[in-house]
Amino acid sequence: MQAVPSHRGEMSQGSGMAKQHPTPVIDSAARRTKSMFGSLSASAVGLEFGLCVIIGVLIGMWLDSLANTSPWLMVLFMMFGVAAGFRGLFRAARRTERAQQEERNGDS
Repeated sequence: MQAVPSHRGEMSQGSGMAKQHPTPVIDSAARRTKSMFGSLSASAVGLEFGLCVIIGVLIGMWLDSLANTSPWLMVLFMMFGVAAGFRGLFRAARRTERAQQEERNGDS
């Protein structure tokens, strides 16, 4: 007599049943630390913007002194600094938005 298998293989890897992963539980200390880091990163945006403009002005002034083109290179590099500052501002906003989206997805 032939042995009859006790299962049909419904639970095998290829059966199409997806594994249910438990949602990670984040304790309050980790959540508080994460929010403090986000606040600190957001507060650094103003400093970054100001430094970009100041560095652009200083480079422009230095180049103006070499080329005797005062104030045109200073104005040009100040605009480059403003553009770099706005780029940093948009990157920080995108990073904050992404973190909020991940937090919303994790809470659901």
